[in-house]
Amino acid sequence: MGIDKRALRGFLAIIITISMLCSLPASAQGKQTTDLIVANLGNGFVSNIAKVNGTKPYYVGGGTDSTIINHLQTPNIRHELLIAAPAEKIYNAITSQEGLSAWWTPGATLKPEVNSVARFPFGPNYFIEMKITELEPFRLVKWTCIKGVGEWVGTHLSFELVEGNKQSLTKSRPELQDQIEQRKNFDKGTLLIFHHDDWKEYTPMYAECNYTWGQFLRSLKLFCETGKGRPWPNQHNVEP
Repeated sequence: MGIDKRALRGFLAIIITISMLCSLPASAQGKQTTDLIVANLGNGFVSNIAKVNGTKPYYVGGGTDSTIINHLQTPNIRHELLIAAPAEKIYNAITSQEGLSAWWTPGATLKPEVNSVARFPFGPNYFIEMKITELEPFRLVKWTCIKGVGEWVGTHLSFELVEGNKQSLTKSRPELQDQIEQRKNFDKGTLLIFHHDDWKEYTPMYAECNYTWGQFLRSLKLFCETGKGRPWPNQHNVEP
């Protein structure tokens, strides 16, 4: 049986293309170039990817090579925590200068108005600015980062508040069982669902911010439950 030279050439082209994909860096330029290469593989390959995840491939670096990962969305940070306080109290802590200074960073300045800009200083030489994009009293706060370290700019943050009692929260969120059971005399409180979305890629900055947001959200919890948070520059301090 003879070898179909046309099929062989097509097969070799696919092998070479995949090799090129694996050697590309996980930069924006690499992603754009890779998208062009993927398109050249043919409609069948691209449509198969679309059927799997409904979006283009996303690329991250891994050691000396790059790995293609099909994502439904760009990297996002998400935390959920139970706070033994009313949603109104938590909302006020997220939308007032006094509250934000007490659990995130001292010297925060803002007006709780949609389209206004909130400023958060971290020492004398660095600050973050957030545009307030949505406010639903006692339920939802949304920001867009417009100034700060490059990886933050263009990301979107949200604080969603779901108030309930022990029974309703346990039923709707069984994963909260440990948080609920370890609270003595817990009757009712608020679930905080935090998002920091639309990071461009998984980086050391992304990993560090994910961890640090956990510390700041614990500071928010402490502030709402005890009246004393652990804002910057003490969020990582293990001493009382």
